[in-house]
Amino acid sequence: MIIASMYPAPYDVQDRHDQNSALIVDDKIYAYEEEKITSVRNESTVRFPERSLMIGMKELNIYPKDVDLWVFPKPLEIDLESMYLFFSWIVKAYLGDKDSFEKWFKKKVKFVPHQIAHASLAVYGSKFDECAFLCLDGGGDLGDPRNFIFGEYSNDKFKVLKNNKGLKNIGVFHSMIADSLGYPGDENGKVSGLSGYGKVQPELVKRFEDFIEIKSNGIIFDRKRYGFTSVNLQKIKPKEYNRGKIFNSYPSDTNILRVSSSYLPHDIAATGEIVFVNSILSLLKQLKKYTKLKKIVF
Repeated sequence: MIIASMYPAPYDVQDRHDQNSALIVDDKIYAYEEEKITSVRNESTVRFPERSLMIGMKELNIYPKDVDLWVFPKPLEIDLESMYLFFSWIVKAYLGDKDSFEKWFKKKVKFVPHQIAHASLAVYGSKFDECAFLCLDGGGDLGDPRNFIFGEYSNDKFKVLKNNKGLKNIGVFHSMIADSLGYPGDENGKVSGLSGYGKVQPELVKRFEDFIEIKSNGIIFDRKRYGFTSVNLQKIKPKEYNRGKIFNSYPSDTNILRVSSSYLPHDIAATGEIVFVNSILSLLKQLKKYTKLKKIVF
């Protein structure tokens, strides 16, 4: 069995994650990020990770026509013409006539919702036969805009019990902490690193917690952004093009920045981190009553 996967799906209107590809050929696994080949961080000007996919095929000595199953994230909509262009003209995975393409496509191509892809990685990596699962992020993608799912995995099936959609969520809270510290929102891992050097500020904890409401169907963050930042042409470098730094400036004017700007950066990080962690722990306490399973993955 040969399985090929790409993020995002070819020609999908998507810009939420680093582009990457993966191949499974029997017991061999290949995975690579497109930006490691282009040498451009947060590469956003290519349409799909073609280079990383083809380098993997060269390494494993296979061709697109050999692939048994193609797996993509669920797109906003499936455009059969675009898919035909990709599979027939570009990678030559489909070698038949155009009239028969739809039948081939339905057999060979599968789409997985964003959050189920997250849950699958956690569940299958755990090797549990059954378990609960919890996924939280900043809002999925356009094909699956959920920011939170909780459910149970058993008998090889995922059953979602709770979910929520939209951008008012705990993931965005953490990203706005990063933004307030001068980092791009998708570099919020730096908040966690910086937090180890700071002290939790009780008054700021209260201010942050006032923006957050915890329910069994997700954590609601009352996000507010008070305007758009300007395009920064000085950040343009042909060989290091970074869309996030050109079209966005940090920090931006948000409710998080307004209540925290008088504190030291490392204290803001420490305070934001503890509010983030405690919010998720509170959510878990509420969700526990919805399952009898003793194991959970994240």
